[in-house]
Amino acid sequence: MTVDNHMTSIKYKPRAPTHITEAYGKIRYLNRIITKLNVKNFDNNLPSIQSTWNTIKFKIESTASTNCYNIQLPTSIDATNIMNVRQQIRAFHKVLKIRYDRLIKKQDDKNIKENKCTIIIDRVLQSNNGTSTLITDPNEIKKLTNQHFQQCAGGTQIPKEIPL
Repeated sequence: MTVDNHMTSIKYKPRAPTHITEAYGKIRYLNRIITKLNVKNFDNNLPSIQSTWNTIKFKIESTASTNCYNIQLPTSIDATNIMNVRQQIRAFHKVLKIRYDRLIKKQDDKNIKENKCTIIIDRVLQSNNGTSTLITDPNEIKKLTNQHFQQCAGGTQIPKEIPL
């Protein structure tokens, strides 16, 4: 049994809401900072981090304050306080990831509730002994569809009633 769906329209996935996109951008920013502060990259990145530290610090602290998170970063960064800075940024990153995952789950649940999709099968192409027959009778379609989904996994189960 095959379903003729060559006339099906394409539905594009809607864009994520602004607050989710912004949260993702903040997480990506923290990822880049964590990469720059990584032990293996730190010596090479130290001069550029030191020159832009005030901007980095401001962005992280403002993001933390809007997310009701307390973070205390030093006024300057060097090899003596890098471990503390790394630890604080990683902890904040973890909190943001958890909140972002909750936002995504909440949005997915909302989308599922709003966009209940149904599939209407109004014709079935049945193949028997090398010949194909187009079935358009609703009762026969229900019977064939039920039979297909009962047998597609391997065995025949108890027939289920399919509503029209």
